[in-house]
Amino acid sequence: MLFLSIKNGIQSLNDYKIIGDVRDGNENSESGYKINEKLSKLLMYNGSLSVPNHLSINSRKIFYINFEKYQESSSGYVFNINMKLKLSEDSYPTKLFVPSAANRNYIDFTLLKCEFGLTMIDNQLNETTFYTSTNLITVDYAILILLKSSTKKIHYTTVPYFSQIFLLYPCPYSKYTTEYSNIKYIPDKYVLENGVFFFNYEKPSHLFIPIFQSSNGNNFFACGILRQPTLPDIILGYKLESNGNEVLRKKIEETTIQTIDSCSEPYENNKVIYTYLDEDSQFTNSKIFINTKKDSNEYVNQKKYFYNLNNLDRNIFNNTNTTDEIFIIPSCIVTSEDKNFIITPTVDDLKIINHENVWYLYINDSNSDGNFSVRCLSEVNNVNEKHYKNYYSKGADILVIKKDSVNNKQLKGDKLLMLSKESLKSYGEYTCNVDKIAKSLNRKSLQVKNVYILPENYMTIALQPANVLYNKNSYPHCKKVHPNVGKLIKIEVSNDKSETIGLLEIFHSTSVFDVTKDFVNFIPLHPEYRITINCNYQTMTKSFFTTVQNFTIYNSSDKRNNQHPNNKANMIYPFMNLSGYLTNIEPNDKQISRPISEQDAILFSSIPFIILGILTFLIILLTIIFVIGQLVIFKQYERYNQPENINDMNA
Repeated sequence: MLFLSIKNGIQSLNDYKIIGDVRDGNENSESGYKINEKLSKLLMYNGSLSVPNHLSINSRKIFYINFEKYQESSSGYVFNINMKLKLSEDSYPTKLFVPSAANRNYIDFTLLKCEFGLTMIDNQLNETTFYTSTNLITVDYAILILLKSSTKKIHYTTVPYFSQIFLLYPCPYSKYTTEYSNIKYIPDKYVLENGVFFFNYEKPSHLFIPIFQSSNGNNFFACGILRQPTLPDIILGYKLESNGNEVLRKKIEETTIQTIDSCSEPYENNKVIYTYLDEDSQFTNSKIFINTKKDSNEYVNQKKYFYNLNNLDRNIFNNTNTTDEIFIIPSCIVTSEDKNFIITPTVDDLKIINHENVWYLYINDSNSDGNFSVRCLSEVNNVNEKHYKNYYSKGADILVIKKDSVNNKQLKGDKLLMLSKESLKSYGEYTCNVDKIAKSLNRKSLQVKNVYILPENYMTIALQPANVLYNKNSYPHCKKVHPNVGKLIKIEVSNDKSETIGLLEIFHSTSVFDVTKDFVNFIPLHPEYRITINCNYQTMTKSFFTTVQNFTIYNSSDKRNNQHPNNKANMIYPFMNLSGYLTNIEPNDKQISRPISEQDAILFSSIPFIILGILTFLIILLTIIFVIGQLVIFKQYERYNQPENINDMNA
């Protein structure tokens, strides 16, 4: 609490004192927790303070109130914290100024209001002076009065715990602390998301929410945290006990609660409905209440609790020191009927189509680049069932899985489908994998449908350009099959002169195309080609798509190869300079380009082999002639060296 004291000229500054006690708000007599502190003797505070601009502070002080010491002096009959800091007549001055409550001799810290805030002691100060004064007001002391607790967790009251009956209690909201308090109350995220305001207050200070054990053994329900300078955060909430508050327990047990299939009450405008899931109905093994106005989904094994806000006194928040319990008992509990749905992978709001009992969805060109949310949802057939799409989402942790039929494994599940205009990686068959499941559900009873994510009919996918080396290990190619996407039916290879050569039958190799088990390779005859290869595929739904890729082949001795290393990941399509045998001459000498047949390509490709054969034949023939000539010379030499021939020559 920020406590400001202003000198009024009656006594010296050294005589400012806080004299009084800290008591239970319902007690009229002094408690054993006495306070007698001179302001000048308190600890200094060196941090910043939020105050109006026309206030000037000379000295900053801190004063701690010990919660455990307060508990020792408090009866705590109803509320564990119902604190009142009250000044006695011996205090100087005897009045406190609270911005929202004018001058008085006490401040409160209760379930309904935390007045540990900007509090000043001065008989002449009022709200007009504090908020709108045009004159500078000099403050001798600014004192932060803070709540200190060794447990760092404080419960407002003890709530009896029942297995199936849950009470609606208030948790503080943003207006719980006062303006300029310099302490902050932060509501719990769960309370913010699921709490309801009490009627239509312009400045609501509390949210109502069912109090329950989030998990077995957790007997504290957190409403929020109190954040104070120089101290650790304190968690504020409710304590749950199976045998706590016997008076309240008897009152609840005497209350008749309907348990029927539907609840139709006359208090529609002030009716609050919560969906409840116990630990056996959630794969997280925890319990949860869900405000149906925030989340209208229906969940497996749920129960619905109806609360009537008219059962609570509208004036309850006007008395901050009430001794009455503030809660609402459910008037009706509904157990839902079990339903069965098929679980299907979905991609945002894209439509799933049935083709001969094969389920698929098309990705068009405008959607082929970006991230999409993928979820496993229940398949609903009409508008009336739209609230059941997330029927199993609390009972089972179900992930969208892309099947990998190549190595018969399932890839890791994800919540995002990342598509790229330059890749087929994200296309294929998807299914739903149940990772975790609630105790009340049978894994085998969950039916899952597979969905194929395919490119739109006649869609063209431009793959990244590739640079490869001119060798047999680097042949560009088309994949014969993209698993669960499409099967190769046609190849077209073209150069930058629009000259093309194609292969319609991909079952047998030719001199230009090498058909292997997984690929159809294009065989280039020379390096330095720049071509484009189109691979045409057909899907299981009889739709078609094409991949297009530009290739450049470099000679291994080319220096440019250092800048374009052989990247096998990009080796999908080859190229070939076909201009040497794809050009025809018209009678008017105008050259045109036309596609040639496979037979023509075979004929053209055989010419080098014919020439090589002729050259080989000539070499062999010349070798034979040379050998015969040498044999003739040798025979003649041998004949001349016979003895008779030598004698004849000597005679």
